[in-house]
Amino acid sequence: MRLRKVVRAAPECAEVMPSPAHVLRRASCPKEAGSEMEARVERMMELLGKLARPGWAALDLDVEGREECALRTEALVLKSCMIADRLASSEMVTLILGTLGPDPERKCSELDAEGEHLDSMLLDAAASAMVEEVMRTAHTQSARRMEGMEGTARYAPGYGDFLLDHQVEILKALGDNEVQVSRDTYMLNPRKSSTAVVGWRHG
Repeated sequence: MRLRKVVRAAPECAEVMPSPAHVLRRASCPKEAGSEMEARVERMMELLGKLARPGWAALDLDVEGREECALRTEALVLKSCMIADRLASSEMVTLILGTLGPDPERKCSELDAEGEHLDSMLLDAAASAMVEEVMRTAHTQSARRMEGMEGTARYAPGYGDFLLDHQVEILKALGDNEVQVSRDTYMLNPRKSSTAVVGWRHG
């Protein structure tokens, strides 16, 4: 079957801005962090809103076959016993990529170099939380395209035996040029990026 078109979106920062409580959790701060810490979080979230360029891409693929510990689509083979098991009844899969662009991590490095380690940590936590919101938004939009089908959870490379090297093929299938993947570590650049796979079947 012919490959479907990659769906792309660039939401406004306000649409994917995490809550202060989410940022505090990402930073491993207690719920009752105190007004001073909460004010610093608010400042870093405001800064993130100026730096981040959130965007996501998604591609829906038919499942073409199943092998032992593998799920085959027209674009790539997902070689993972966990994925093959948890997406066993899936008729389609969606590949998702979310990113914030390079500026948040650059600013974190600048703050560290200036000795502002707490602000750097909080900005990093806010950026990580925003990536989660971007991925959640992309997942929700995918569910709307797949109306009438039941979806699985999102599974990210690096979880269980779903190895990070899958990110090479995921980015290739999505045709993304802004996010790169290291051929040595299979980590994404910009770092505030994430990939995932979701399965779909008719109920």
